[in-house]
Amino acid sequence: MTAEPFLAGHQLGDYTVLRLIARGSSARVHLAEDRRTGEQVAIKIADGDERWNEAEGERFRRLFANEASLAGKLVHPNIARMYSAVLGEELSYIVMEYVPGRDLRHYCQPGQLMPREQVIPLLFKCARAVDYAHGCGILHRDLKPANVLLSEQGEVKIIDFGAAQISWATQTQLGGFLGSPAYMAPEQLLERAPSPATDVYALGVILYELFAGAHPFPGDGGPGTVHRILHEEPVPLATQAADLSPALLSVVARAMARDPAARYPNCFSLAQDLLACAR
Repeated sequence: MTAEPFLAGHQLGDYTVLRLIARGSSARVHLAEDRRTGEQVAIKIADGDERWNEAEGERFRRLFANEASLAGKLVHPNIARMYSAVLGEELSYIVMEYVPGRDLRHYCQPGQLMPREQVIPLLFKCARAVDYAHGCGILHRDLKPANVLLSEQGEVKIIDFGAAQISWATQTQLGGFLGSPAYMAPEQLLERAPSPATDVYALGVILYELFAGAHPFPGDGGPGTVHRILHEEPVPLATQAADLSPALLSVVARAMARDPAARYPNCFSLAQDLLACAR
């Protein structure tokens, strides 16, 4: 695997690298062009093992291989396509749909909130897309604003299935503490078996942030935030967004219920209640 970003003009299979567009904890994403079709794609390239110790390297390799295994399997208008993947000794990469735009972190800050009338349709699409993934036997397990893109055309796309649990009903593809703690459901933080309700919780937190411009459990996402998620109540949304209807407040509260049995049982049910609020 490679440790350095490719320079513009580098040839990678059928693709010509154009520029580096994102850098994560274990991979870099380059904008590239398919020489056969002229289509622009995003290529996610795994970083080199020399950055980590042996245990970290093995964990990141498994995460990358987990995401690569989904190439071509999730076909939904609100999930960024993964076209193909290469897993090699020297180089591993995933060719994905390129979505120019911003992720939802931009819209979860005071002064940058999107209009309220746009939030419900956006989360409705997210919920239906995640429900589709669940129907394919895939839990995302790392839903957060950074993993939801809003394209320049206003279309929503869910990305980053590295932490996904595949065939969740029968097996655990990747066990252990995976995901971003500030958006993880209590059962996930306690390393208990996840379910569709685990992704419902994360969508509830995203919905809260899009309305409030703040996280329901303030903090830096570290141990203090984890403690609050497990033992305290969230800051009431009504105090952060006083003009929300009781129906919407109820939807967010149910999606974020600490007990998974008290949440929406699946993302389809969440989507239906969001649709009812929109009407």
